Amino acid sequence: MTAAGQDAAGRLDAVPRVPLVLGPTPLHRAPRLSAELGVPVLFKRDDLAGVGLGGNKLRGLEYILADVRAQGCDSLVTGAGPQSNWTMLAALACLRHGIEPHVVCYGSGAADEGNMRLHRWLGTDVRFTGDPDRVSVDAGIDHVAAELRAAGRRPYPVPRGGATPLARSGTCGPASNWPPSSRRPASSRPRCGSRPGPAAPRPGWSWARPWPPRRTRSPA
Repeated sequence: MTAAGQDAAGRLDAVPRVPLVLGPTPLHRAPRLSAELGVPVLFKRDDLAGVGLGGNKLRGLEYILADVRAQGCDSLVTGAGPQSNWTMLAALACLRHGIEPHVVCYGSGAADEGNMRLHRWLGTDVRFTGDPDRVSVDAGIDHVAAELRAAGRRPYPVPRGGATPLARSGTCGPASNWPPSSRRPASSRPRCGSRPGPAAPRPGWSWARPWPPRRTRSPA
């Protein structure tokens, strides 16, 4: 690792976080996919992270919840679609640490199943924007946060899906479970926030590089 990389890793290690992930989560080899692509491929099993159904967004939540505490906030407001895994993980993590979760979903309602049923069991305050456009969630988060402030509360608004620079620390900081020598800047990590992705740990590999082209099989 270069000196600049060591400095960046050291700064990330110093960022406060609240432990949520039961890590390190395992890496499972994918031998047939590796053979097809011509590079070693492993899957990072963040579905085994230990909170709800898991997922790599728990890593970002570790940093978000630490900031919620540091700012003395008593509630968190975020949003996404009705069956969002992000909002479910956020609600579970908040309740575990005494923070009241508020969730804003686009649309006019949703069936009492999946994550919506789990929210009901948890007693999460779930609001619907009445607009099918997912962008309506942004204004909804602002509205709920303003409502809570007017009631004397201290809300912590988080954009849709937890898309904040602080949360991105979870993809390359110590919460990522990657050793310091293999950490990359957040821009070169997987960008899909809702799924644990494959890992290609070969030295010199970067997620910024495209996958190798599929090999053409010779006709039998």
